[in-house]
Amino acid sequence: MLNHTNDTMYFRGLSMLLVVCHCSVNSAQELSTGPSREEASSPPAVAQVHTNALAGSTSPYLLQHAHNPVHWMPWGAAAFLKAQQENKPIFLSIGYSTCFWCHVMERESFEDEEVAAILNEHYIAIKVDREQRPDIDEQMMLATQLMTGRGGWPNSVWLTTDGRPWMAGTYFPKSQFMAALTQLSRIWQDEPAKVQLQADSLSQAVRNAAALQTGSPSVINVRPVDRALEEMTQLFDSQHGGFGSHPKFPPHGQLRLLSHLALTRREESLKMLTSTLDAMWCGGIHDHIGGGFHRYSTDQRWFLPHFEKMLYDNAQLIRAYAEAYELTERPLYRQAVDDIFTWVDREMTDPQGGFYSALDSESDGVEGAYYTWTSAELSQILLPAEFVQFVDAYHISEGGNFVEEATGKPTGTNIPYMFLDQLHTLDSEESSLPLSNNALAGARAKLREARQHRRYPHRDDKVITAWNGLMIAALAQAGRILNEPRYTSAAENAALFIMENMVDEQGRLLRNWRQGRAEGLGYLNDYAFLADGLMQLFLTTHDVRWRDATERLIEKMHLSFEDSSGGYFFSSLDHEELLTRTKHLNGSGNLPSGNGVAVNVLLDLYESTYKQEYLFAARQHLGYFAQLMQASPRQVEYLVLAESRWREIEDQLTADDAGAAEPDDRQSTIAVTAELRVRPTKLSVADAKDGFQAVVDLLIGDGYHIYGSAPSSDESPDLSVQETIVELMDSPEFVVRSIERPDGTEFRDEVLGQTLTIYEGKVRFVLNLSLTGRAGRGETSIPLVVRLTFQACDSRTCLAPAKLLLRATIRLSE
Repeated sequence: MLNHTNDTMYFRGLSMLLVVCHCSVNSAQELSTGPSREEASSPPAVAQVHTNALAGSTSPYLLQHAHNPVHWMPWGAAAFLKAQQENKPIFLSIGYSTCFWCHVMERESFEDEEVAAILNEHYIAIKVDREQRPDIDEQMMLATQLMTGRGGWPNSVWLTTDGRPWMAGTYFPKSQFMAALTQLSRIWQDEPAKVQLQADSLSQAVRNAAALQTGSPSVINVRPVDRALEEMTQLFDSQHGGFGSHPKFPPHGQLRLLSHLALTRREESLKMLTSTLDAMWCGGIHDHIGGGFHRYSTDQRWFLPHFEKMLYDNAQLIRAYAEAYELTERPLYRQAVDDIFTWVDREMTDPQGGFYSALDSESDGVEGAYYTWTSAELSQILLPAEFVQFVDAYHISEGGNFVEEATGKPTGTNIPYMFLDQLHTLDSEESSLPLSNNALAGARAKLREARQHRRYPHRDDKVITAWNGLMIAALAQAGRILNEPRYTSAAENAALFIMENMVDEQGRLLRNWRQGRAEGLGYLNDYAFLADGLMQLFLTTHDVRWRDATERLIEKMHLSFEDSSGGYFFSSLDHEELLTRTKHLNGSGNLPSGNGVAVNVLLDLYESTYKQEYLFAARQHLGYFAQLMQASPRQVEYLVLAESRWREIEDQLTADDAGAAEPDDRQSTIAVTAELRVRPTKLSVADAKDGFQAVVDLLIGDGYHIYGSAPSSDESPDLSVQETIVELMDSPEFVVRSIERPDGTEFRDEVLGQTLTIYEGKVRFVLNLSLTGRAGRGETSIPLVVRLTFQACDSRTCLAPAKLLLRATIRLSE
């Protein structure tokens, strides 16, 4: 953060209280019938006295303000031309439809005739949905942070007629807002030179701050992932999980990094990962009745949530819990994935397949009203035995445990939550345990049905390409890890919806869709997140159409967003020019950075196709951000994750003793994909010594085969092909007892003049292993590396022999 005393000028005579809203920037399931989509997405019909220029918008947020007495206009040339013609400053209000404090300011000020009179007489008022225009949101939020040292929504910014910010704040109570509007209007009229100087200063400060977020080409000497782990360890809350104090947002980037690090022997990574996921699952931030997670926790122990639900949070949490399940095989994490998916499928999925954006935090103006319960309500809904059990499990009290965040007043209602020490029953699938999930399922279903009769929170039903990309990637990966076709099918449906409805005639992605209308050019996040989703679908289904679509999307992203010196700009060449073009590295709130996701997709494509241009591009972009990763690794976690993966690939390519010498023709491995799994991934030392299995699954492309046996050199001295070999690499902790090879098919090779065994389609090799006495005492995580050597041929030609290194992790318990 820049020092605002050096980079902005302040009007000394202007005294304003800038109250920062609680929709703040992040520093740093049992089925039941849900509400109708129309009921959830539309406000009650009432007679309207006023109608302004927002009435034709597709944005639910702008439509919420379409009948304010304020003469709102959408962002665009018409509004700026009007400001210039009338010589009026612009008041810009940025928010989103599920923001609690945006609603408060609307009720207090924007629906008020007295406030509207001042705005209409002295200003051109513009409304922007930050979710539709993240480019405007980012730059204007940066201006607010430079002015105040803080930020949040609604974001209130005063602009010159050419769009430069000169004053900013967030939420204002009515009286202070009126005073600010009046004084700033007077300054605009009486001291125009001072306004222009302020605008110049603040605009340049925004450009300077954006420049600090970019980078410069550099050599990556230090492993940023090591620095990131050190910082996470220092900030980790060992009592409550998560990092730092409050408020606590789900730490999505850190969770992805910890999952990656947990694949090695870094036990502290797995502990931080599971402790955080466990605490969030137990806390009030988790909707125990309906599934899914709320936006963030206002306290340190994940108890008191800010009740809105965002698609992007829940998408990233599906991925986190799925990866944690892959590492631990704990039933709780499998249940967590299904808990979120069931809510998304029931309440957040458009009939055509796309995913909606968010649910509001309030009903009828009351924060959390849809999600909280009095003890009396519970006793009326549940049977006596169910009531006692539920109250015990979820810590319900007669006086209530929910204290309203803004006022600090008790509400008399309860937020269901659990203690961490209840996890041993949550992990159990035995319904006989009194507080197990199975035993409580009936009570939860009754309560979920009961709350359907309450006023359902407003649902923002626009489909955002980037956020859908996050959910597609999460569900595709979860489907692969958990072998759950429902997740994969939902991901495919959403991907097809995007590709069929949100691409324009020039092949460009569009940002958002609502009720049959797609509009707004896509940003870097839209391309990168969707590419990640499509790539994850390929890795799960092995359907090459998804990889082909990923490659086309990446090519389009290169042409529209790439900076020739490194990295990608957030906006394309086709977007309007604002104060500057940024790299948008901090994502936005709790979104990953588009640059970080893009580089990870490049690495996925390289590992799938072995096309050198993908590895080269990844290396170039990582080098550009090297200094930033080394200085602030936790601020760019997805870039750090990509850098760590890139190092592993480079190490593999140069590790002579690991047999990683690569063939001249890297296309050799395109015809075959392989995956290594251990059954089970977690077992006791005694069981490991008795024996376990490592399974290598191969998928051989249509028209190709690989060889199960090599030809006899006596019969074909000048011709040879590579026999398929699966072997354990240097691992003193394990011994190979036997290798089970598939039977294969007899094939007459006319070129070699011999009948050989070949493999086609899906085949499986099984290594029967056992643990030796060499495993050190106390070790609970041991890497396993298997090398696959093969040669792929079709009916006419053979590709060059290839080698793949496959990795998995064995988790041991005493």
